[in-house]
Amino acid sequence: MLCKTNNIELWGKIGAASITLLPALGLHLITYFTKKNKWMIAGYVFGISIIILIFLLPSLTIDAHFTGKFVVLLPQSFYKQIFTVYYIGFLLIGTWAIIYSLMTQNKNHQELIWMLAGYMAFILPTIIVYMLFETTRQGVPSIMCGFAIFLALVLTFKVIPGFNKKSKK
Repeated sequence: MLCKTNNIELWGKIGAASITLLPALGLHLITYFTKKNKWMIAGYVFGISIIILIFLLPSLTIDAHFTGKFVVLLPQSFYKQIFTVYYIGFLLIGTWAIIYSLMTQNKNHQELIWMLAGYMAFILPTIIVYMLFETTRQGVPSIMCGFAIFLALVLTFKVIPGFNKKSKK
């Protein structure tokens, strides 16, 4: 829609809002397997607060355009800082929750190992592209969506089947 509409600001806000809860949802799934994570509710509170800000603050304009390779969202710098701290922060909290659980629990948690692999398959390529190619830095959300397919595949074929087995018990 960003590439074909006259209402770029609205679709930029919809795009930004649609990816906002992903770190909280990931932490929610991790919490299911670890049985403890005090950060899950905070992730939802921060994420929902950011979504409310996206739609209620008229001054929060999100300029978006299509480069041919990815979509560039250009929010105001203050919003960008809040969003980045939230998004990266909760991805790191999720990663740490997995690692901590694997180190401290004696149980064999195949799903957690696959979650960690999925997180790394999503986060590390994004960081590498960001560091190597300066032209990609404005399109990080779009680039993350591209690498998120790796996480989605791991979730679909390795984590969710374990989730289904555990919920049937």
